[in-house]
Amino acid sequence: EIDTIYPPLGLLYLISYCRQFIGDIEWKVTDGNVLGYEKTLKEVRKFQPDIAGFSLNSMGVAGAYKLINQIKEEFHETRIIVGGPHATALPKEVLQRTKADVIVLGEGEQTFLELLQHFKIGRPEMKNIHGIMFRNARDFSTTKKRMLIKDIDSIPFPARELLDIKKYPGCC
Repeated sequence: EIDTIYPPLGLLYLISYCRQFIGDIEWKVTDGNVLGYEKTLKEVRKFQPDIAGFSLNSMGVAGAYKLINQIKEEFHETRIIVGGPHATALPKEVLQRTKADVIVLGEGEQTFLELLQHFKIGRPEMKNIHGIMFRNARDFSTTKKRMLIKDIDSIPFPARELLDIKKYPGCC
Protein backbone atom coordinates (compact mmCIF):
# COMPACT_ATOMS: atom_id res chain seq x y z
CA GLU A 1 0.00 0.00 0.00
CA ILE A 2 1.29 3.41 -0.95
CA ASP A 3 0.41 6.11 1.56
CA THR A 4 2.03 9.04 -0.23
CA ILE A 5 1.68 9.93 -3.89
CA TYR A 6 3.46 13.03 -5.09
CA PRO A 7 2.15 15.35 -7.78
CA PRO A 8 4.03 15.36 -11.11
CA LEU A 9 5.96 18.52 -10.26
CA GLY A 10 8.40 18.06 -13.13
CA LEU A 11 5.61 18.34 -15.69
CA LEU A 12 4.06 21.25 -13.80
CA TYR A 13 7.38 23.11 -13.85
CA LEU A 14 7.71 22.47 -17.61
CA ILE A 15 4.26 23.94 -18.19
CA SER A 16 4.87 27.04 -16.09
CA TYR A 17 8.20 27.63 -17.85
CA CYS A 18 6.73 27.20 -21.35
CA ARG A 19 3.77 29.48 -20.58
CA GLN A 20 6.25 32.37 -20.35
CA PHE A 21 7.07 31.96 -24.05
CA ILE A 22 4.02 30.34 -25.67
CA GLY A 23 0.58 31.51 -24.64
CA ASP A 24 -1.81 29.75 -26.98
CA ILE A 25 -1.57 26.18 -25.69
CA GLU A 26 -4.35 24.41 -23.83
CA TRP A 27 -2.77 22.33 -21.07
CA LYS A 28 -4.26 19.22 -19.44
CA VAL A 29 -2.46 17.27 -16.73
CA THR A 30 -3.57 13.70 -16.13
CA ASP A 31 -1.68 11.65 -13.57
CA GLY A 32 -1.68 7.93 -14.31
CA ASN A 33 -0.36 7.18 -10.82
CA VAL A 34 -3.58 8.59 -9.37
CA LEU A 35 -6.13 7.59 -12.03
CA GLY A 36 -4.74 4.26 -13.18
CA TYR A 37 -4.40 3.03 -16.76
CA GLU A 38 -8.03 2.89 -17.94
CA LYS A 39 -9.10 6.27 -16.53
CA THR A 40 -5.93 7.92 -17.84
CA LEU A 41 -6.54 6.51 -21.31
CA LYS A 42 -10.14 7.73 -21.12
CA GLU A 43 -8.91 11.26 -20.30
CA VAL A 44 -6.50 11.18 -23.23
CA ARG A 45 -9.24 9.99 -25.58
CA LYS A 46 -11.46 12.83 -24.41
CA PHE A 47 -8.77 15.52 -24.76
CA GLN A 48 -7.11 14.15 -27.94
CA PRO A 49 -3.83 16.06 -27.53
CA ASP A 50 -1.55 17.14 -30.34
CA ILE A 51 1.37 16.51 -27.97
CA ALA A 52 1.44 14.16 -24.97
CA GLY A 53 4.22 14.47 -22.41
CA PHE A 54 5.25 11.71 -20.02
CA SER A 55 7.55 11.82 -17.02
CA LEU A 56 8.81 8.31 -16.33
CA ASN A 57 9.94 6.87 -13.03
CA SER A 58 11.19 3.29 -13.09
CA MET A 59 8.50 2.08 -10.69
CA GLY A 60 5.62 2.66 -13.10
CA VAL A 61 7.39 2.20 -16.40
CA ALA A 62 5.55 -0.92 -17.60
CA GLY A 63 2.17 0.79 -17.41
CA ALA A 64 3.57 3.96 -18.97
CA TYR A 65 5.01 1.99 -21.91
CA LYS A 66 1.64 0.35 -22.47
CA LEU A 67 -0.13 3.72 -22.31
CA ILE A 68 2.32 5.41 -24.70
CA ASN A 69 1.88 2.64 -27.25
CA GLN A 70 -1.91 2.66 -26.96
CA ILE A 71 -2.08 6.44 -27.41
CA LYS A 72 0.17 6.30 -30.46
CA GLU A 73 -1.89 3.45 -31.91
CA GLU A 74 -5.15 5.39 -31.52
CA PHE A 75 -3.80 8.86 -32.29
CA HIS A 76 -1.05 8.43 -34.92
CA GLU A 77 -0.48 12.18 -35.26
CA THR A 78 -0.04 12.81 -31.53
CA ARG A 79 3.60 13.58 -30.78
CA ILE A 80 4.81 11.84 -27.65
CA ILE A 81 7.61 13.45 -25.63
CA VAL A 82 9.07 11.45 -22.74
CA GLY A 83 11.32 12.67 -19.95
CA GLY A 84 11.99 12.02 -16.30
CA PRO A 85 14.57 9.92 -14.44
CA HIS A 86 13.89 6.61 -16.17
CA ALA A 87 13.88 8.11 -19.67
CA THR A 88 17.12 10.02 -18.97
CA ALA A 89 18.83 6.88 -17.64
CA LEU A 90 17.58 4.52 -20.37
CA PRO A 91 16.50 6.57 -23.41
CA LYS A 92 17.26 3.91 -25.99
CA GLU A 93 15.19 1.36 -24.07
CA VAL A 94 12.25 3.76 -23.99
CA LEU A 95 12.41 4.29 -27.76
CA GLN A 96 12.87 0.56 -28.40
CA ARG A 97 9.92 -0.47 -26.23
CA THR A 98 7.51 2.33 -27.11
CA LYS A 99 6.29 4.39 -30.04
CA ALA A 100 7.41 7.63 -28.36
CA ASP A 101 8.78 10.25 -30.73
CA VAL A 102 11.46 11.88 -28.61
CA ILE A 103 13.19 11.56 -25.23
CA VAL A 104 14.24 14.59 -23.19
CA LEU A 105 17.54 13.91 -21.45
CA GLY A 106 18.05 15.61 -18.09
CA GLU A 107 16.67 19.02 -17.20
CA GLY A 108 13.74 19.59 -19.51
CA GLU A 109 12.46 23.18 -19.37
CA GLN A 110 14.35 24.68 -22.32
CA THR A 111 14.36 21.42 -24.24
CA PHE A 112 10.60 20.92 -23.89
CA LEU A 113 9.99 24.52 -24.99
CA GLU A 114 12.08 24.00 -28.13
CA LEU A 115 10.28 20.73 -28.87
CA LEU A 116 6.90 22.47 -28.58
CA GLN A 117 8.14 25.14 -30.99
CA HIS A 118 9.46 22.45 -33.34
CA PHE A 119 6.17 20.55 -33.42
CA LYS A 120 4.13 23.75 -33.67
CA ILE A 121 6.07 25.74 -36.29
CA GLY A 122 8.85 23.41 -37.46
CA ARG A 123 11.69 25.34 -35.84
CA PRO A 124 14.23 24.63 -34.55
CA GLU A 125 15.07 21.48 -36.47
CA MET A 126 15.05 18.39 -34.25
CA LYS A 127 18.78 17.81 -34.82
CA ASN A 128 19.49 21.29 -33.41
CA ILE A 129 17.60 20.81 -30.15
CA HIS A 130 20.13 19.97 -27.44
CA GLY A 131 19.39 17.28 -24.87
CA ILE A 132 17.24 14.80 -26.80
CA MET A 133 17.23 11.36 -28.38
CA PHE A 134 14.80 10.82 -31.24
CA ARG A 135 13.91 8.43 -34.02
CA ASN A 136 15.53 8.90 -37.41
CA ALA A 137 15.12 6.92 -40.63
CA ARG A 138 17.46 4.11 -39.55
CA ASP A 139 17.79 4.14 -35.77
CA PHE A 140 18.02 6.84 -33.09
CA SER A 141 19.89 10.13 -32.96
CA THR A 142 21.20 11.87 -29.85
CA THR A 143 21.91 15.58 -29.87
CA LYS A 144 24.45 17.59 -27.87
CA LYS A 145 24.03 17.69 -24.12
CA ARG A 146 21.86 20.56 -22.86
CA MET A 147 23.55 22.95 -20.45
CA LEU A 148 21.75 23.47 -17.16
CA ILE A 149 19.75 26.63 -16.61
CA LYS A 150 22.15 28.93 -14.75
CA ASP A 151 19.51 30.97 -12.93
CA ILE A 152 17.17 28.42 -11.36
CA ASP A 153 15.03 31.33 -10.09
CA SER A 154 14.07 32.07 -13.71
CA ILE A 155 11.78 29.02 -13.61
CA PRO A 156 8.33 29.98 -12.30
CA PHE A 157 6.59 27.96 -9.62
CA PRO A 158 4.85 24.81 -10.94
CA ALA A 159 1.40 25.11 -12.50
CA ARG A 160 -0.31 23.44 -9.54
CA GLU A 161 -3.70 24.88 -10.51
CA LEU A 162 -3.88 22.18 -13.21
CA LEU A 163 -4.24 19.47 -10.55
CA ASP A 164 -6.61 18.66 -7.73
CA ILE A 165 -4.01 18.64 -4.96
CA LYS A 166 -6.42 16.76 -2.65
CA LYS A 167 -5.76 13.63 -4.73
CA TYR A 168 -2.22 13.50 -3.34
CA PRO A 169 -2.57 12.19 0.21
CA GLY A 170 0.23 12.94 2.61
CA CYS A 171 2.18 15.28 0.37
CA CYS A 172 0.73 18.72 1.11
